[in-house]
Amino acid sequence: KDFCAIPRGLFSAVRVQDIGVAYWLKKNFSQLSIDLICESMPLNLVGLKKLEQSLGVRRLILSHQLSLDTIETYVKELNCEVELLLAGRILLFSSPRKLIEPAFGQSSVEIKEVKAVSLENQRPFPVIESVHGTFMFNSYDLYRLDQLDELSNLGIHVGKVDNRFIDTAIFENILKLMNHYSVEEAKLLKKSWPTRCLPGFKKSNKT
Repeated sequence: KDFCAIPRGLFSAVRVQDIGVAYWLKKNFSQLSIDLICESMPLNLVGLKKLEQSLGVRRLILSHQLSLDTIETYVKELNCEVELLLAGRILLFSSPRKLIEPAFGQSSVEIKEVKAVSLENQRPFPVIESVHGTFMFNSYDLYRLDQLDELSNLGIHVGKVDNRFIDTAIFENILKLMNHYSVEEAKLLKKSWPTRCLPGFKKSNKT
């Protein structure tokens, strides 16, 4: 009901991760474009093409775990736009349930962040809880801003910078980089990043 009350003129597309919700949107709001988030879905090219065709998606947001060769193949075979995360937190796990609130009993706080520590290597993993559920992220961020030329040559249509957890000063430097881009400046920005970063998988992902 809340979604139905939102004026359609306020947005041109809906970003959705749940495939069931995507089919509901297509059935009930066929005039809306769908951007399907496939970052955490174990889908091969056959599965992606089936979703593209059955949902008529405008854009597919692919996983950062795909190798460059795989991305290039997918871009050539898909007819819709392709988006990749360029910088930001890496989602490891999500649940629609509130998993932090029972432990801390702070139901009045809308968004909470704690650190879950791995017993194996003592790395702290950020965990966020909001009205949408619980989300656990990698302790390292993804950073591919120094790979823009390479990704552009592969045919990537859209790159996303997830600025929800990025310091304002860092985000302003990202905007400056985008206005006057150079690989050298992108590498300098990476050195000032507040957390350690992963570059994505240029070759096959063996993890």
